[in-house]
Amino acid sequence: MTSSPSAKLEELLRILRDVRLRRGKAAILCETDGALQHLRRHLLRMRVPCLYVSGDAPKSVRLRQLARFARSPAGSGGPGSCCLLAGSSVSPDGITAIGAAEDLTTVVFYDCPSELSQVGSDNSHSLFSKRMTSMIGVD
Repeated sequence: MTSSPSAKLEELLRILRDVRLRRGKAAILCETDGALQHLRRHLLRMRVPCLYVSGDAPKSVRLRQLARFARSPAGSGGPGSCCLLAGSSVSPDGITAIGAAEDLTTVVFYDCPSELSQVGSDNSHSLFSKRMTSMIGVD
């Protein structure tokens, strides 16, 4: 895969189309707030239902947002019914909340260092639910 920003974005959109067709959900983790903001703007323009979790929000607010994502039915059209945008520095409590989503099928490491996405791939069953089908590094 090429590393140009447009190629990365196109790959992510392809992944999200597949997730929506399977009526699943995706968690998209980003290293930088700039990447999160860029993706958020683009996904809103594309009308992809997503829940954005800001790293600047207090921990209690972030955990409530993550729990909302876990409870939101896939395909319902509401925020979080397709994807979650969050920083890669999500706390262990946050990882647990994300993994609680019954219909979480995909975790995407969008702009994270390659060693982080590799760690995620090696330990996907310990970090997230066994129901999950894909962990993907888009670098």
